[in-house]
Amino acid sequence: MSSTSPMGIQVNQAAPAPGGSGGGASGGGSNGGCTSCLTIPAVPDSMWLLTIGGLLGLVTSLGFLTIKARATLEHTKRRLNRMTRND
Repeated sequence: MSSTSPMGIQVNQAAPAPGGSGGGASGGGSNGGCTSCLTIPAVPDSMWLLTIGGLLGLVTSLGFLTIKARATLEHTKRRLNRMTRND
């Protein structure tokens, strides 16, 4: 058994995108809001790039320092081994 009845639907106009970019069919919430804006703090793109660049630089520097320290340690071990064999 089925039945039909009229139902009214109200459609509200979407809010304009921040920055005035007017991208009509872009993703986001049903009211034109930014979903990730609520979870990720509002930080400018340049700050994200500086942060990521700084972290990559730090990790790379630590890697090179570790490699240099291991090479120095191996060199010192070889030198000590030569000294103890000669005695």
